Amino acid sequence: MTANIKREKGLCGLPWRALKRVVAEPAGRQQIDAAYDALASEHPERSGSAATQKAYVAAAAGHPEAMLSIADANVRNHPEDKSLANMSCFARGRYGFDVENAMPYCNAAVDGTGRQGWTLVNRGRVELALGLYKEALADFNEALGNREMRDMQHKMLVDAAYGRGIARLKLGDAGGAADTRAAIAARSSVVLDFEDAGIRP
Repeated sequence: MTANIKREKGLCGLPWRALKRVVAEPAGRQQIDAAYDALASEHPERSGSAATQKAYVAAAAGHPEAMLSIADANVRNHPEDKSLANMSCFARGRYGFDVENAMPYCNAAVDGTGRQGWTLVNRGRVELALGLYKEALADFNEALGNREMRDMQHKMLVDAAYGRGIARLKLGDAGGAADTRAAIAARSSVVLDFEDAGIRP
């Protein structure tokens, strides 16, 4: 990963759960942080990206404050970009951080971008985490539209199907199991993606 950071000038080279395993060891986190520090020093134009990536690494180590602060500052500093609120919503819902403060960002993302499907999925995930199952079901239904499960190709559609299944099950609708099964058949890792935020059927 550290070689990749130097070669690609910044992007994280590990999926979330793999990164969490690496940074659980202090030496692993130190090596990754040092690689980002070297990148910022050698390529000052990439210093902002390096700081953002270090914040992501810190979040994987259990300290999401910097990651959330950067995302929220982007929303405040660029009010003209209505899509930025989605990142503040996503970061909280996807990883289970500070979800109690997520909804203003999620609502702003949904309303500001014309109710785009990906913003509805991210808000639905937060609603699941907050126990707002009826609201989550409505958002996942809207995101999915009339698309049949067998046609699902896009990652967010799989997330929407799985989230809808969980919402239905939580509301006492046993038919939600069909949604979760279809989503798992399309991408089995969806289960762990939701479990990262403590969301389970």
